[in-house]
Amino acid sequence: MKWTDNVALEQWCLDVIACFAEGGMPESVCNLFRKAVLRFSGTKKLVDIAFELADLMDGLSGEERRQAQSMLYNSHGFGFEEFLAARKGKRLGVIKCGKLRNESEYRLALNFTSDVDNDLGVAAEVAALIATYEMAAVKTGG
Repeated sequence: MKWTDNVALEQWCLDVIACFAEGGMPESVCNLFRKAVLRFSGTKKLVDIAFELADLMDGLSGEERRQAQSMLYNSHGFGFEEFLAARKGKRLGVIKCGKLRNESEYRLALNFTSDVDNDLGVAAEVAALIATYEMAAVKTGG
């Protein structure tokens, strides 16, 4: 999967939004996502938007999820589960590193702890990393 191909990633995002529109997501929300995709086309933020859309796709019911994944694979050669796997890999990298180095890793860790399906031991490790990061931010005024 080439997330550096901005045109392909932009079209992938727009197709995901179209799936949500067909599934009953309010048009106003779909329009906000479309505007964000077009505004951040060609930037790193577009990848962040794709991750957010993948998270939303992950919440679909079984049959809707399967159909959406199939449509994305057929149209683009990759679906939303690649984004989920990449995020999981980043989370594991943060855990192995043993500290949160920036705001992006901090947000990634917060997202991880909000998932109730995580292993409790790993979740406790991540919670400790978050606490350490927050204490350091308070000390430095950040």
